[in-house]
Amino acid sequence: CKPENHADITGYVAQQLNEPAVFLSRLQSILSLPDAVSFDLLEGKNGTILEVYTQPLMIEGLPGGRIWNFRDMTDRQIAFEKLRMAKDQFKLIINTAQEGIWVVDEKNITTFVNRKMADMLEYSVEEMKGKNDFSFLDAEGQATFENLLQQRKSGIHEKKELALISKSGKRYWANFSISPIVDHDGIVRGSLSMITDISKRKSAEEALKQSETKFSHAFNHAPIGIGLLSPEGHFLKVNTVLCKLVGYDEKELLCMKFHDITHPEDLHDDLENVNLLLKGSITAYQMEKRYLHRSGNIINVLLDVSLVCNDNQEPLYFISQIQDITEKKLLEEKVEIEKINKQREITRAVIESQENERSEIGRELHDNVNQLLGTIRLYVDMAMNTKEDLKPLLETALEYTLSAIEENRKLSKKMITPRINSMGFAETVQDMAEDIMKAHPVKIIFTSKYFDENNYQEKFKVNLFRIIQEQVNNILKHAKASKIKINILQTDTNLFATITDNGIGFDTSCRKKGMGIANINNRTSLYNGVATFITAPGQGCELNLAFVKSACILTIAA
Repeated sequence: CKPENHADITGYVAQQLNEPAVFLSRLQSILSLPDAVSFDLLEGKNGTILEVYTQPLMIEGLPGGRIWNFRDMTDRQIAFEKLRMAKDQFKLIINTAQEGIWVVDEKNITTFVNRKMADMLEYSVEEMKGKNDFSFLDAEGQATFENLLQQRKSGIHEKKELALISKSGKRYWANFSISPIVDHDGIVRGSLSMITDISKRKSAEEALKQSETKFSHAFNHAPIGIGLLSPEGHFLKVNTVLCKLVGYDEKELLCMKFHDITHPEDLHDDLENVNLLLKGSITAYQMEKRYLHRSGNIINVLLDVSLVCNDNQEPLYFISQIQDITEKKLLEEKVEIEKINKQREITRAVIESQENERSEIGRELHDNVNQLLGTIRLYVDMAMNTKEDLKPLLETALEYTLSAIEENRKLSKKMITPRINSMGFAETVQDMAEDIMKAHPVKIIFTSKYFDENNYQEKFKVNLFRIIQEQVNNILKHAKASKIKINILQTDTNLFATITDNGIGFDTSCRKKGMGIANINNRTSLYNGVATFITAPGQGCELNLAFVKSACILTIAA
């Protein structure tokens, strides 16, 4: 570039740059030093990167001008910048990675580790460099790691879980994924390992394994039946006791639902409880139910059920615990039957004792007292036939004597066991009603429909008469009734008796049961009957008796 053209060229170049002043200042510095050589990178207004090189032009050893060399370096500079950014990003990723990164050479000497890897083993990055990677593994881990490296060299990629030994001696379980480092000639120059700390997961797995072992042992060796069931009721897992309880083997039960072995009469209540569990209304339930054994026998069980849900409270499975209470139920039923029979024997003995006592008292009153009073009457009659003035006194004595005889007759009739076989049941009841109506302002109506009393045992008829007599006396004492209805009805299978009144009634929830009601209930239960009171304050009272026509009340002929 000749001196006369220099200004034109430098001016043109300056106009193409983002910072022309910087270029011109730089140029002045170069021109002040004729021998100077300069190399600069300049950015053009259009974004291009120019490499500018200048050196003096020497002519016969003297400066004769300057040579300028301009080269467009835009693509190269962009690539360089991208490479720099990629290196920065890679460095950031390496240092912030949640996995350990470990690079070793062909002799398994550590050449690089990231911060995560160093922290995992409680070393600094510099402490780990230059160490053999086997020094961080136990004997078993070293053998496994060596085998893993050989597999990598053969192109086999596999992950392994190894135990690392930290600086303090603590064991860390880690997942190793190793890739070989190969040069341009295909020669393995080392390996790159990605290591994930799985110590917490291994601890959780070990705890879960121990828990599952304990659960499995408790499940399989429990003294009661246990089953895991799906929300739909399918058996998912069953123990030996449950299989033995219902007579099916494990394979068979796992193809069934609990509906299949539940007694039909108990299924509805069980399903209602299951629905309450699934809705979250209850957390568990207990019930007595019946299973159907494979043989057809009925098994009584005590069932405890709870529901297991996931973290979102979605049902996973039911846990059912089943205790066989068949023998217990049979024993309870036996005890209850014995208790009932014992009570019946006691009641029968008491009633028979009462009847015997009443009969004895009645006979004494009838045979002795009445005869004495009759003799007194004869003497009084004779006295009245005398001429002495004793008539007024004797007439008074006679009236008292007649009253005593009448009261004695009533007492005798009440106390003596009705001779129903000779008088008839209906006549006995009717006779009782007429006697009562003579002494009390009450109307008693007695009816018996389709009642063939010849078909019933005398003791039963006496017992039924005593129940009617007891209730009528209760009405006379407490009800203030003006009307009483007694009705006997016989059907093909049952015998019914009803005693109603229009008295004041009573509240069954408040009134305590007295001896009268207790006697009625005892006498009714003696023949497997049921006594029911229907009453309320101001609405009178209705006593209903129901007996099944069975051998305990019927005669042999019937």
